Amino acid sequence: MRQTVLSIVLIVAVIGAGWFTYQFFTGGPSDEELSAPEGIDEQRLAEYRKIKTLKPDLSVFTDPFFKSLFSPWQVFDPGAAATPTAKPGRPNPFAPF
Repeated sequence: MRQTVLSIVLIVAVIGAGWFTYQFFTGGPSDEELSAPEGIDEQRLAEYRKIKTLKPDLSVFTDPFFKSLFSPWQVFDPGAAATPTAKPGRPNPFAPF
């Protein structure tokens, strides 16, 4: 009888220690940790509204100066084959001299 009671107490203690360890290491943050300071939500909402109402000025693309700009790739013909100006190297560059 004494051995049975000791076994039950030991099992309850092990289960209790396991439960406590699980709660301690995997428990979620408390409500105090999750709550943001006052004013943060309102500040973010105001910034979001400010960004949402931005309208970009697209008149830059119709400016004559912008239209006069060109890409360096427009100067070259992309369909033309490139001719190598350098002499090619050895057939096997890793072969000893």
